[in-house]
Amino acid sequence: MVCPQTVPEAERYDIPEDSEIVDNIVVDEHSKRLKRENPRAYSNIIRMAKRLRMKVRFVKNLTDENGNVLDGFITSKGIFINADAKNPSRFVATHEFGHRMKQAAPEVWVAYQEYVINKLKKESFGNGMTAYDILYEETKNAYEKNDTDSINEEIAVNYAGELFNSEEMLESFIREDKSLALKVRDWWYKVLESMGLLSEKKKAQQMWLRAYTAAGENVKKGKVGEFSGEKLSIQKISGEKGDYGIGVYLDSDLLTGLTDAERIQAVKEHIKKLGGREFVAYDKNRKPVKIRIAEHSQRYENRKGDNVRVNRDLTSYLNNKVKQEALVLVDELIETAKEEISETSRYSHGWLDNYGKNNWDYWKVFIQEKNKTVWEATLNVTNSSNGEKILYDIFPIEMVEQGVTSPTSTTNPIVTQNKPSVNSHSRTVWGRVTFCCIYCISVTLLRA
Repeated sequence: MVCPQTVPEAERYDIPEDSEIVDNIVVDEHSKRLKRENPRAYSNIIRMAKRLRMKVRFVKNLTDENGNVLDGFITSKGIFINADAKNPSRFVATHEFGHRMKQAAPEVWVAYQEYVINKLKKESFGNGMTAYDILYEETKNAYEKNDTDSINEEIAVNYAGELFNSEEMLESFIREDKSLALKVRDWWYKVLESMGLLSEKKKAQQMWLRAYTAAGENVKKGKVGEFSGEKLSIQKISGEKGDYGIGVYLDSDLLTGLTDAERIQAVKEHIKKLGGREFVAYDKNRKPVKIRIAEHSQRYENRKGDNVRVNRDLTSYLNNKVKQEALVLVDELIETAKEEISETSRYSHGWLDNYGKNNWDYWKVFIQEKNKTVWEATLNVTNSSNGEKILYDIFPIEMVEQGVTSPTSTTNPIVTQNKPSVNSHSRTVWGRVTFCCIYCISVTLLRA
């Protein structure tokens, strides 16, 4: 439930008539300090003030009437920003987000505003009042607006400030309307990037990825929402050559809008967060088998005597965008994988395979992109000394059916994992060599 913050009483904050104003900002010790220490944030605030045609004053210890610390707020008298805010640009960014999205993508803005208003109307605060009723009156008084459309717009803009700071609220948003949530997310990234808030963008990416994962987990626990109607990414995989059974449909929306480096970092952070978690697969006899994601700190001694992270190979060679998408949905991959074969190791991997005494298991799963390209991925699973099955890598990832090439396809461009197998059995090595050769020939033909 979202508890609406109370806008400060008008008489508590004001902009004195004799104030020195430069570029819509009250010149005082606080504004001078921000201009000196964070000129980019200062410029962003000037831009917002001029667009809104309002004056800005920085206030020490900015709170609402209940004593809650605020980054900032807007009333008919002006824009008031907490002089102690660690990142005053973030307050500006949420307002830029709403107004910019409304202008450039009105259909997304309308859907987002409708989502916010409907959600607030469902949240009761007793005495027949809803969160929307409270915020409506406060916004009406603070902004001195009387038309419902303008008031609702400001409510939706202010709601974004809470939404983008709450993993719990993001999880609910994604679960209830995933398509809209991802569109809103992309606009939030654009605003942060345009304002030069790259560190904030990185934090936002990590928070959205955690919220997305949590949404999927909550659906499995029975929480309802639009997300649940999609059964996550587990679907029947079909192509021109026939049906491949139940597999995973790659939801590439999750990583869209990110640079190549940001995609790789987001995937690594995701696997790090999943460290220590177990997911259930089913063997040939339909018995449940728990497969674990190693914790980020876990290490083993390889055949060279080096102490390396267990997840090193799992989170390496991520220039393969199909592998990136697959790792984001690794729990679905494990759940739909089919046990294929178990083989002995050619050399020791320390405790990971009981110093070479325990077999490695290989599980196959079909995955499909939006352009209908079908891939067969192999999950390499170790049987460790302590009895745990640990996902070591997803390799090889072989194309079994080419879909329609499009600008949004994750196969354009794609680079295969041209790496030697750490646990290189002859069967696996030849499979990988064949895949690499076929891929290189295909690329050559496509470029010809």
